[in-house]
Amino acid sequence: MCLTFSPDPAYVRTVRMVAVAVARRAGVADEMLDEIRLAIGEACTRAVKVHRRDGLADPIEVTMSDGAPDRGRGGSGGRFTVWVTDRGSAEAARKELAGGTGEIVARATVAPSGEDTGRNVLDEEALSIGVGLALLAGLVADFAVLDGPGEVGTEVRMSWPVGTASAGAAGTGTRPESATTWRVRRAPRARPGGADDGSEGGR
Repeated sequence: MCLTFSPDPAYVRTVRMVAVAVARRAGVADEMLDEIRLAIGEACTRAVKVHRRDGLADPIEVTMSDGAPDRGRGGSGGRFTVWVTDRGSAEAARKELAGGTGEIVARATVAPSGEDTGRNVLDEEALSIGVGLALLAGLVADFAVLDGPGEVGTEVRMSWPVGTASAGAAGTGTRPESATTWRVRRAPRARPGGADDGSEGGR
């Protein structure tokens, strides 16, 4: 399954709910669903912040695979695998993750005047983007930051065991090449009298 959504935090909750439902259907243990909910919410929130920071209007893509061998989805090895893909720099994301807290804070430190005056401040948005990756790395056992398809953008890959699969048997998880794509949109506004105007409504 593949979902796409505009870089708006209003859509993250819907994607998170869908992902948990798919994970449950795939056979992921109930005690792992809270971790999946938190991880996918954090990964999607980070992707939204990257797009908003960089002025990108491209949709964010979330692809899910239950690893079923009879569906031609590649070797996710009996694991529920999720790929969250944005258009930000994968190289920058990996540097932040490898550099730890010091690198995250350094990249988030800015000079209000554009010059280093010794009175620099933290850009909270940049700080939260870096912290999001660090949180995911500590939360999800099978986690990786990869280049997006065609080496464009960043792909955050996470996976969890399905059914009786060993939690330690993390795999590379081949991204599905073909999957039905669903666009996450806001519910339409209702006109007075119950008619639907067909436009995208509020949250």
